[in-house]
Amino acid sequence: MSRKTQSLLYLTIIVFALPIIITAAGSFMSDGRPILSRYEELFGNTEFLRHFALTFLYSAVSAVGSVIVSIPAAFLFAKGKFRFRSALFFLYILAMMLPFQATMLPQYIILRDIGFLNTPAAFIIYTVFSPVSVFLLRQFIVAVPDELIHSAVLDTESVLRIMLHIIIPMIKPAIFTVLIFNFFESWNMYEQALTFSAQNKDILPLSAVMRTFPDTAAPAASAVYMLPAAGLFRIMKSGLSKGDRQ
Repeated sequence: MSRKTQSLLYLTIIVFALPIIITAAGSFMSDGRPILSRYEELFGNTEFLRHFALTFLYSAVSAVGSVIVSIPAAFLFAKGKFRFRSALFFLYILAMMLPFQATMLPQYIILRDIGFLNTPAAFIIYTVFSPVSVFLLRQFIVAVPDELIHSAVLDTESVLRIMLHIIIPMIKPAIFTVLIFNFFESWNMYEQALTFSAQNKDILPLSAVMRTFPDTAAPAASAVYMLPAAGLFRIMKSGLSKGDRQ
């Protein structure tokens, strides 16, 4: 790597890291003096703790649920042989490119008709059935040799066993990527939360209620809000490395 490329890389890291450092440092400072009162006020606020726990639950269930739902769909699109497969996959790609504002009304109507509106299920369902997850996993499964799957068919005709013992071990990096993506898609949910739970503010995720906390606790709330990102990245980084070695 050339020196110019290294300098550009370091500059990019600084640009992205600076807001995080300023937020974290600012949460401990007031008028140039170190303080902990912001955190004492924040952790004494039961509403913050409740919304934090709810948001973590939504995000964890959404991430795991998305992997469970997306792997069979991706496997079908990658290795299945059926009519209109390409056309259906094109629709998946089209759905992936549409912004939330374009699909908000039909999603709202569906959630209302099945009784999920203004319930936690609305936040989870939105992320679980993610076209992006299916697209990403499908691209990895396509790279799995067909000969390997044909050999597995000689031992078992169970598609579930083939996915568990052949496909999943070979696409672990993609699975960890999908977990990370969907966790933060749910963790940072804002417009979707306000749309799908307009009449039930008590179940809103933390991102939608951050503005309701006192200004004195806001810096600490912002710093704590970033903690799951740091923790999940640390855990998934190890998982991605293991997946690469396998």
